[in-house]
Amino acid sequence: MLKFLYRWIFSSSSTHLTMDYHTMSISGIIGLPNYGLSCCVNSLLQSFFATPELTSLLNKCVEFGKKIPEDRNVPLNLLKLTEDVQNCRSVHSAHRKLLQCLDKNRITHSVQHDAGEIFLSFLHLIHKQTESPELAEEILQLYKITVLDYLQCNVCQNISQSNSFLLTLLLDIQGPSATLGLKLLSLPKILCLQIKRAYFERHRGLPIKLNSELEFSEMLDLQQILHVDHLAESFQKENCKYGLYAVIVHSGSPICGHYIAYIKLDNAWYCANDSSVYKVPWNEVAKTSGCSPKSCYAFRETAYMLLYRRSDT
Repeated sequence: MLKFLYRWIFSSSSTHLTMDYHTMSISGIIGLPNYGLSCCVNSLLQSFFATPELTSLLNKCVEFGKKIPEDRNVPLNLLKLTEDVQNCRSVHSAHRKLLQCLDKNRITHSVQHDAGEIFLSFLHLIHKQTESPELAEEILQLYKITVLDYLQCNVCQNISQSNSFLLTLLLDIQGPSATLGLKLLSLPKILCLQIKRAYFERHRGLPIKLNSELEFSEMLDLQQILHVDHLAESFQKENCKYGLYAVIVHSGSPICGHYIAYIKLDNAWYCANDSSVYKVPWNEVAKTSGCSPKSCYAFRETAYMLLYRRSDT
């Protein structure tokens, strides 16, 4: 299971409930209108709504808005939108205000974005704008992967080594140009895996999308994948089991595409495609793993980000 993760680090028919966000909702999931290429942000928002650990931390921020103007305050506007979703209220006003807030924080409106970059930008802004330093660090710890890493050039064989942290693990399905080794020090409650599905084609002068298959499953036990040589002495092996709860999916090309999110809620999977939300079987989610070169087509839906939650039981 998830053999690609090891290699990278160390070497029923769907029931449609087409949804108008004004009139229909599923508790915990509600459609978000696409205001000019906002599908990337919309899909990431769905993953945040499905992360109550983040919402709980944002709710602790009683000093919101005192230092940062409300129209620029990302944590505050995200919390307000999340509360509207949780209470099945109209999201129109809070959604628009959050998009405008992001625009003022240089996540520009009406621009084709990369989900991985926007995910990191979201976390950076939340961390930066949370006025309590202790709470800001607690939010970061939710996603923080601490590692001892080394990078070895495949040309000159030079090695650099350092302690660092990551907020996502990048999975290179094409093959790296250098050897990256990690010794894991700790894993977070929320583990985000980002699949590198694009590369720059120098001869054509264009980014090219990779639809190569990377199988993933609902349950991930890293203890069965990771070798002891790649774990720090202080690494807690008993905390290695994760359950998948959100998948960010991309279709189209790197310069002209569309994002949707698959969200797991109460042991059922739902597709959130902007303002439309409908229930899907697991195999509908699983088939976004990609395909072989011969069977792929240009606009195939492929998983781009996988969000796992650690099981503490």
